[in-house]
Amino acid sequence: MTQLAIRLSDDDLEVLDAAAAAAGVTRSEAARRAIRALGERSGRPDPDAELRRIDALLGVPHRPWASAATVLRASPDPTLGDDLDDALGDELAPGDPWA
Repeated sequence: MTQLAIRLSDDDLEVLDAAAAAAGVTRSEAARRAIRALGERSGRPDPDAELRRIDALLGVPHRPWASAATVLRASPDPTLGDDLDDALGDELAPGDPWA
């Protein structure tokens, strides 16, 4: 990571402080997020875009998933688990592996 020193007007600093306070982050992190957002709007690929697209297809809010089980618990569709079982086949269906 590289350090960058910049000069901000009082107005710009006030905007940065407000953004940082609203997000609960430091000024530096607020500036990083603003730069990333600018990069996304300028057509740079967003590494999380595909994950957000898949989450939207599943009907679940975007967040880092620990496992498929967390997706199933968060899904508003109660039949999603059955649909996945049907698609994956019996040998991959969740259940007790010792049964």
